[in-house]
Amino acid sequence: MQILAQAQIHATFFMVGRNVTTYPQLARRVAQAGHEIGNHMYDHPQLPNLTAAQVDQELTMTDVAIYQATGTWPRLMRPPYGSIDQTSAAIAGRPIIQWTVDSEDWKSQNAAMILRMIQQTTTPGAIILLHDIQPATVAALPNIISYLQAQGYQFVTIDDLIAQPLFSQWQYFGLGDQRSY
Repeated sequence: MQILAQAQIHATFFMVGRNVTTYPQLARRVAQAGHEIGNHMYDHPQLPNLTAAQVDQELTMTDVAIYQATGTWPRLMRPPYGSIDQTSAAIAGRPIIQWTVDSEDWKSQNAAMILRMIQQTTTPGAIILLHDIQPATVAALPNIISYLQAQGYQFVTIDDLIAQPLFSQWQYFGLGDQRSY
């Protein structure tokens, strides 16, 4: 968060509920810094592999954890692995945020490779997937910010990027790329 604060950037953080339960003060700091927070399920499961009751429990437990930590209910969700089916989308009952650019930080765990992936694949209106739990991502972030700003990009939250009402059960992959489920 320090890197984002220094660059005066707000972002959207999709939080795993068990992490919010373990580190509520971190979720609170993210919210207090003006970042948007969304639901990323409690245990980071593949949603299509769960029963309807399990999906509901994952969502609810995460919503409650985020609310208890921040005082705000999350309005957005990002399915782990981008994997969602019609049943899970209906249970979520909120906008589903996907991504345009997968930095593959989870795979490479290499700051130079993360930067290169972003340089090669980012386009205007893109949603870039990064994982703040990856040390290489944190190491790459200053260079990502510098590079993208030099290219004329601005960093905004999902709400600011889409800049129109987001629809329940629609998937958003970037500006101008939304699909009903």
